[in-house]
Amino acid sequence: MQTRQAGLEGTGEIPLRDLVKESLRMRPSRIVVGEVRAEECLDLLLALNSGLPGRCTIHANSA
Repeated sequence: MQTRQAGLEGTGEIPLRDLVKESLRMRPSRIVVGEVRAEECLDLLLALNSGLPGRCTIHANSA
């Protein structure tokens, strides 16, 4: 799955947060996310904390 920015009309955006939630509904055996920088990090950390194996890169401005 891949994110997408909004078009010229301002519609059609697919944010990473929605993709993380949708991937959990597919009952995956693992989740791999390339880079997490915003509010979707909470959803991804909750998914990984529940026992689902996965990998991601999380960026932060401070500890």
